[in-house]
Amino acid sequence: MALDRVKKVKEYRLASKRSATQKLAERAYLFWEIRQPNTNYIVIPRVSSERRKYIPIGFLDKDVITSNRCTIISTNSLYTIGVLMSIMHMTWTKYVCGRLKNDYRYSKDIVYTIFLGLKT
Repeated sequence: MALDRVKKVKEYRLASKRSATQKLAERAYLFWEIRQPNTNYIVIPRVSSERRKYIPIGFLDKDVITSNRCTIISTNSLYTIGVLMSIMHMTWTKYVCGRLKNDYRYSKDIVYTIFLGLKT
């Protein structure tokens, strides 16, 4: 099963018009881009129901690869997760973040970075 997946990735990359993508076919068993943090990190779903009182936020181990449907924040600070799970952050999220239907569409650049006053 896994070998079939690697073969399909190799075929897909070889069929590309971009030479850089074709070159990646040599290592079809590896991710194209590696954006995995080197430390444990905070994970936030990119889309969450507006009916929730809080968006589910958690810590993941640096060895766990998360889905592209989640936002990752490269910190394992308890202070940061406490701030993100506060009612103030949820109020900010409610008014600032994008929407998918009526659900919150969380963005690290718009919601998280600006809320904490970090440089963009």
